[in-house]
Amino acid sequence: MDETIVLEYSFSPPDFFEGPVQIPYKDCKVMIEKGKVEARIDAEIYDKTPLMRDELHKLLTDWFLGAQLLAYKPYNLSKPSVSRLHPGGRRDVAVEAEGLVIMSDVGSPDIRLASARFWCRGLVDRRIP
Repeated sequence: MDETIVLEYSFSPPDFFEGPVQIPYKDCKVMIEKGKVEARIDAEIYDKTPLMRDELHKLLTDWFLGAQLLAYKPYNLSKPSVSRLHPGGRRDVAVEAEGLVIMSDVGSPDIRLASARFWCRGLVDRRIP
């Protein structure tokens, strides 16, 4: 057995497709089942094709958009997790971190600019007689 690359996606809702779907794509097997997509690719082919993961994601997006015309409901397709299965049973898992941007709108700050003379005059006027 040679090394195999497994790309695993998850999607919701899990009943988006009526049943299991097998998608023909180059030299790999792509299966869609309830809430899960699995693509198995020979590691040698995957290593020679650096854009294969992006191509597969585009292919899956096209399939989901086509099915959405019949299902009349929105879907959510995750990015894939990538595993390399070795002949001895060892599994290497690649993790892809995404950037995060947090923005907050808190309105405009209340800023008062005053000269020292104005500030001192205010303190003098507030003295108790």
